[in-house]
Amino acid sequence: MVNQVEYLDELKTEVLRRFGEELQTSAGFERLSTAIEQATGSKLSVFTLKRLLGQIKNAGSPSINTLSILARYAGYSGWGDFVAKHRPALKDETIAPPKKRRPNHLIWAVSALFVLLAAGLLIFVIGHSPKNPHEVTGTIVAEDNTLTWTLDKSTWTLSITGQGKMRNFQQHGMPEAWLAYRDSLCSVVIDEGVLSVGNYAFAFCKRLQSVILPNSLLFIGNSSFLHCSYLTALKLPEGLKRIGSGAFKECYRLREMELPSGITELPFDLFALCSCMESCTFLGDVTSMDREVFAHCHSLKTVDLPPSLVSIGSNCFVDCKSLEEISVPEGVKFIDEQAFQKCTSLKRIILPSTLTSIGKRAFDFCNHLQLIESNARQAPRLGEDVFADVPSSVRLTYPQGADYTSWKQELYRKR
Repeated sequence: MVNQVEYLDELKTEVLRRFGEELQTSAGFERLSTAIEQATGSKLSVFTLKRLLGQIKNAGSPSINTLSILARYAGYSGWGDFVAKHRPALKDETIAPPKKRRPNHLIWAVSALFVLLAAGLLIFVIGHSPKNPHEVTGTIVAEDNTLTWTLDKSTWTLSITGQGKMRNFQQHGMPEAWLAYRDSLCSVVIDEGVLSVGNYAFAFCKRLQSVILPNSLLFIGNSSFLHCSYLTALKLPEGLKRIGSGAFKECYRLREMELPSGITELPFDLFALCSCMESCTFLGDVTSMDREVFAHCHSLKTVDLPPSLVSIGSNCFVDCKSLEEISVPEGVKFIDEQAFQKCTSLKRIILPSTLTSIGKRAFDFCNHLQLIESNARQAPRLGEDVFADVPSSVRLTYPQGADYTSWKQELYRKR
């Protein structure tokens, strides 16, 4: 999940301030649930609110959808907007040059033995001093290999060399290896021979702007580039086979991505909250998109879904405010709940002949929708409020002779 700890307490405070009532009873939580539904059009259960506001302990982390509902109740457009407005500005850091050591002065009056000892010591020190005083070097061990990392603090460039997989890191706990310097890290170069990027390897490197990955790379781990908020572009190697969940989540300035041919599955939260992302290109046969893959990508304008696709997960494109048209390829049988909810610029939807059902609120709040083209000869089953808040002027087309009575009742009912 998101690194919610930084912002969740602030969000709770703003929600309670707006509600204006102390929450001491279940009735109070029920009133808050009603107030949220009236203000946002989305409902949070009393259990969810009790869990978030502290009456139920150790209940896990909230989903992005829950956070977005609370953020909208507090007066923001969503969770991404709330985080962006509460995220502290990065401050420039300057690196002070190392202080020069004053040379030791030998006392010529000492005995010859003393002189020889001092000279020997001086030769030893010179021979073992680092060539670059700004350089930090270390190793990381994973399974049967050791990778070497070198950090040049004069440019804050990290280089990683060796053969084999990089081991995984932890989101929380004591910083280790280069993670002790992640607040200052500006660029990363990984040499040929490295096969993977470990979980959380570069998470929260907020100043990271440049990353060079090797052609040998096969796997990028979970949350490996989470919250790299200054990363604007990244070239993925052609041989890449798998990307972990949340790998590029909260990379707010990431503008585009080209997924190589070896990638066939898009995991949970892959590009969630990449609010500047404008386009994503698929070079391979992607078959599935898990939930919240492009959630809250407010600038996403074009997505040509690959013809190999068979499933679209829940909240996959939720709150993609700039998306204007979507063509679901043949072969997709089910669109999961809230998949395109709040795509407020969406004007045209093309649905395949293979589609059999659409989950609840899949196109809810698509309030500029003009045309729905369905190619299914049997009207797909509709979940609850699939087309809630869609304009009643929307035009529906479907194959001649097909019965779309249930769709018409949903689309043209009095709102």
